[in-house]
Amino acid sequence: MQVSVVIIARDAQKLIPACLSSVEKLTHDIVVVVDSRTTDHTADLASRQGCRVFVRDFDSYSGQKNYADTLTANDWILSLDADETATPGLIAAINDLPDIPVYKAYTVIRKNKIFGKYIKHTNWDPDGLIRLFDRTGCRWRIKRSPFFATSSK
Repeated sequence: MQVSVVIIARDAQKLIPACLSSVEKLTHDIVVVVDSRTTDHTADLASRQGCRVFVRDFDSYSGQKNYADTLTANDWILSLDADETATPGLIAAINDLPDIPVYKAYTVIRKNKIFGKYIKHTNWDPDGLIRLFDRTGCRWRIKRSPFFATSSK
């Protein structure tokens, strides 16, 4: 299964190198959409690391994500924010998926940090979000659930 990575960012020059290096073994198609109000070197850093970079006015979270999804070379997308990294376990799990996956979307479990420490309580430990999906059957939306996915069945 061929996967593209989509990252949206604003003023993320300190964060995006770790994000990009975490997915470099997954794909060569990394799309970074940078908010036009960015005041640092996020776009330059991503471009130097071989990403396709686009600058766009921020209209909404889902608007940025949906726009970025249209720019990928592959239908399957791993969607990240610039402050997130993919673990080697996640990359291995994605690589182990069959060429024709059973579902149109998959939940990714994530561990959250605040002030450099993992949260070990509340409903953030860990939480799961749909972040791996087939863009032909899924779109981001603004409603209560930020993501809408259609089933493959």
